[in-house]
Amino acid sequence: MQKLKKDLELITIQQETSEASLRKRHQEAINDLTDQLEQLNRQRNKSAATHNTPLLLHTPCLPPKKTTLMSDAIALTISTDFNNFLAELLLSEAIKW
Repeated sequence: MQKLKKDLELITIQQETSEASLRKRHQEAINDLTDQLEQLNRQRNKSAATHNTPLLLHTPCLPPKKTTLMSDAIALTISTDFNNFLAELLLSEAIKW
């Protein structure tokens, strides 16, 4: 009976240690995703601010190409979709814990 009590205590301690480790890893992952989301938002805002400049400020000898503008618009759309995905992921992970 004593052996069973010791085994139960040992298993309980191992489970608590494992749970603490998982919680720590989860929090680190949440923090990492939050940092990535903030960085993407800053990049998106910077990109949006850059594209809102008047055309007179562009170099006259190198007019902007339509393909570049289109690819930038697509990249901005993908970035926005990715930000939304990360935000939903963060919320779903926060609800789980």
